[in-house]
Amino acid sequence: MTDLTSLIGYASGVYFIRPDLEPQTLLATVAAIHLCDGILCFFVARYGGRNPTYWTLAGLIFGVWGTLPLLLRRRVAETRGDAMPPGS
Repeated sequence: MTDLTSLIGYASGVYFIRPDLEPQTLLATVAAIHLCDGILCFFVARYGGRNPTYWTLAGLIFGVWGTLPLLLRRRVAETRGDAMPPGS
């Protein structure tokens, strides 16, 4: 069980900030972070013209690792070239 909690702690990034968490606290923290990442993915995907359902699931399942690609991508309209110029 310790190896699994260590894996979850390091993969989610929580152990880099606070490595002395109890397993129950770690799991609750990771669940809260993944929930927040899922909500963030929903709004960013919807605003960016992407499918919010798939990105919400990616945020819920992969946490920060599912949110990061979405935050680093451009809006769909900008990549297609039909975006309105700034100030219009």
